[in-house]
Amino acid sequence: MNKWKNRLSGLLSRKIDWVIFALFSIIVLVSLYYFFHMYTLLPSSRLLWILIAVAAVVVILWIISFLLIRFHKLKTVGTWIHRVVMVLLCVVLCFASYTIQNSSSTLSIVTQGDQSVIKISVITMADSGITDIADLSGKNVGVQNGLDQDNATYARDLLDEEVAGISYTELLDYTTMYDQLQEGELDAMIISNTSIALLQDHYENLQSDIRVLTTYERESTSVNTATTDKDLRSEPFVIYLGGMDEGDDPSINGRCDVNILLLVNPKVNKITTISIPRDSYVPNPALGYASDKLTHLGNNGPENSIAGLEEFTGIDIDYYAKINFFSVIEIVDAIGGVDVDVQLDFCEQDENRNKDAEHQICLAKGEQHLNGQEALAYSRHRKTASWGTQGREKAQTQIIEAIINKLTSVEGAANVNSVMSIAQQYISTNIPMDSLTSFLSYQLDHLKPWTVEGITLTDGVDGYYTTVSIPSIPLSCHLLTQEDARIINAVYNSMYETPDMSEFTFDLNDLSFSDVEIQDSEYMIWAEDAASLDSSAVYFGLSEPSIQQQYTPEYEEVPQETTDQVQDSDPIVQDPQEDVPEEPTEPVVPGDPSTEEPGSGDEGGSTTPPSTGDGDQGSGSGGDTGDGSGSGDGSGETQPPEVPAQ
Repeated sequence: MNKWKNRLSGLLSRKIDWVIFALFSIIVLVSLYYFFHMYTLLPSSRLLWILIAVAAVVVILWIISFLLIRFHKLKTVGTWIHRVVMVLLCVVLCFASYTIQNSSSTLSIVTQGDQSVIKISVITMADSGITDIADLSGKNVGVQNGLDQDNATYARDLLDEEVAGISYTELLDYTTMYDQLQEGELDAMIISNTSIALLQDHYENLQSDIRVLTTYERESTSVNTATTDKDLRSEPFVIYLGGMDEGDDPSINGRCDVNILLLVNPKVNKITTISIPRDSYVPNPALGYASDKLTHLGNNGPENSIAGLEEFTGIDIDYYAKINFFSVIEIVDAIGGVDVDVQLDFCEQDENRNKDAEHQICLAKGEQHLNGQEALAYSRHRKTASWGTQGREKAQTQIIEAIINKLTSVEGAANVNSVMSIAQQYISTNIPMDSLTSFLSYQLDHLKPWTVEGITLTDGVDGYYTTVSIPSIPLSCHLLTQEDARIINAVYNSMYETPDMSEFTFDLNDLSFSDVEIQDSEYMIWAEDAASLDSSAVYFGLSEPSIQQQYTPEYEEVPQETTDQVQDSDPIVQDPQEDVPEEPTEPVVPGDPSTEEPGSGDEGGSTTPPSTGDGDQGSGSGGDTGDGSGSGDGSGETQPPEVPAQ
C-alpha cells in the first residue's frame, strides 16, 4: 500500500514539475518576443548585446530545468527549490515583458499628436426648471457673436438639430451673458469650456450654480504636427513645455500656467530650461497678433503658444509637449510620495479650486514627505508676496527633481508601469515616434552624463495692461525685455556655434548680451515701451500706426477713408492717447495682485468696460473668458484690424 502511495506521490510530483515547466516555457517564448520587439523599438547595438545576454541566460536556465525534471535528479528539498526558482523567473519575465509592452504603448500614445479638441457646453442655472435640452424649446438662449463666434455657431447648429423653437440672443462677451443668465433674462447660454473655467475665477460658486445640459466637441482647426525634419541624434532642437491647469485630457485646449522652453543640445549632452512667466505680454497669433497674456494663448492650442513665443524670441521652436497638472497628483502618489524641502509656510486651494478651510491644503516650511495633493499645491502656490511667480517656478523645479530622484530609486522603479500608464493619460507631444526612438537609441549607444541648467527671466516690468482676450479691463501683465530675448538667442545660437577661443574676451564691466542680434517682431511690446503705453488700449504692435488702437469690438467693415485717415496720422507711438475719446470713463484697474483669486492668473472680475456714448458696443468680457470681446472706445470711429475667430 505504501509502495503505491509513494509511486502515486512521485507521479503527482512530476506532473506538478511539468506543469510549472510548461508555464515557464510559454513565458520564456513570450519574453523572447518582447525582447526582440524592444530592439526593433530602440535599435541600439548596446541594447542588442544586453538582450542577447539576457536571452542566453534564460535559455540556459530553461535547458537546465528541463534536464532536472526529465531525469529526476533532485531530492525533495531540491525539487521544491527548483519549483520556487522557476516561479520567480516566471514573475520576473512577466514583469519585464509587460514593462516593454507598456513602454511601447506609452511612446505610441504620447507621440501620436492628437487633434486638439474644443468643448462647448449649453448651461443653465442649477435652480432653474430646465433639466434637459428638450426643455429649451420656446426658451431664450444666449450665444456669443464675438471672437468665440465660430464655436458658438457650431454648437448652435447642433442644438437646433435636436431641439426646435429656440430663440437666441446674441451678445459680445460671456460675462454679460452670464450676468443676464443669473438675472433671468436668459434661460440658458452656449459657452466654450475654456471660458467656463475662466469665468470661474471671478464667480466663486459658478460650478455649483450652473447645470450643464449637454456638451459638444469640435476639432480645433490647427493640427498638432511637427514641421521639422531634424535628426535628433545630432542636431539641437527646442521643445515648448506647457503645463495645463484644466481638465484631464491634454488634447483639450486650455490655459498653460507653466511655460518652459527646453533647448536640447545632443552634441554636448546639455539641456537648458528657460522658464517664461505666465503673465508675459506677448502677441496672440490666433487673435490677430494682438497683445495678450502668454497663459491665454494655450486656449487656442500649443501651436498658438509656440507661434506667440517665436514672435518674442525670434527662434524656431520645433516641438511641444503638453502636461496636465493633475498628473502630478497621480504620479507622486504612484511612486509613494516625494521628499521636498518646502521653502515657506502657506495655504493653497485644492486641485478642484476649492478655497474653503475644509479643502485648503496648508504646509509648513521645512523638509517633509509630500503626497500628490500636497506636491501639486506647492507647485501651484504663488500668492505669498515674497514668493510670487519666481518662487512657484522654483517649487516646480523642486517637485520635478524629487520625482526624478524617486523614479531612479528601487521603490520608484517598481512602480514604473503605473507612471507610464499615467503618462498615457496626461501627456501629449508632437515629437514623431521614430524621431524620439532614434534619439533614445543613440543615447543608449553613447552613454554620457547630461548637464541641465535653468534660466528664469526676471528683468521685465509688471503692470496693468489690456489684453485682446479680456479687453474690458486691464489685467496684471509682465512686459518682457529685449535683454530677455537676447539671453534666449545667445543660448540658442551657442547650440549651433563652436566659439573660437583664440578670439574670446571677457569684460567684467559688461555682462549684458547687447551684442546678440534678435529678430524684433513688429507685434511685440517690450518693457522698454512701458512709458508710452495706454493701459486701456489693446495693442497690435507699435511699429505701424494702423495697428495700435483702442479696441472696439464692432465687426462692420471699416470704410476706406477711415482707414486712410488713420494711416496718414502721426505715429501713435509718440502719443499713445491720440485715438482715445476726449472724455473717456476711467477703466477699472484691479487692486493689489495678492488679493486675486488663487489660480486665476490675476484676471479681472465682471466689471464692464467704460461707456462713452453710442459708439460703445463692447459690453466687456470681464472674467478671463478668452472670448476676445472688448470694451470699445465709444467713439465708433476707429476699428481694430479684423481678428479671426477662435
